[in-house]
Amino acid sequence: LTSKIEIIAAIKPYLYHPVPLAKMALGIEQISRGRFAVNLVNAWNRPELAKAGIGFPDHDDRYVYGREWISVVDRLMRGETVTHNGKEFHIDGYSLHPADPFRPRPAIYVGGESDPARDLVADHGDVWFINGQPLEDVRSLIADVSRRPRNGQPPLRYGLSAFVIARDTDEAAHRSEE
Repeated sequence: LTSKIEIIAAIKPYLYHPVPLAKMALGIEQISRGRFAVNLVNAWNRPELAKAGIGFPDHDDRYVYGREWISVVDRLMRGETVTHNGKEFHIDGYSLHPADPFRPRPAIYVGGESDPARDLVADHGDVWFINGQPLEDVRSLIADVSRRPRNGQPPLRYGLSAFVIARDTDEAAHRSEE
């Protein structure tokens, strides 16, 4: 029913093997006519994974896993034939066809402000989601990530969470921040 709204799926790599996820992503990309995006969520919601019987490694280990995962997904969504022998995934000459006719691959969003998150978005992301932070901190974070190599990729775009605190007066709103 829409022609402009981007469809973004928040994906936790531990819940999806990269091959079927890339296949689903390209299918949704086709149906949406080039408006699908993957939001890579590496380090969040321990209870969800625990209820699914999936472990919850340390923060940096989740980013190592996510980096390997997105490196496979990224290449598959680009229509490459992938042979990958990594720590987590072993793929032998797999490819998806047809490749994305709308762009090189669906967009990849990455969130998180940690160093592993910043490295990951610089290497594989198209858009960096930054959690609600004071503007000076946001400026500093963006400056840091914009200094990181992009290896020929287009410039990174940014998204910032905003939080509205609605109260009867400004004074009451500012008190609720404390």
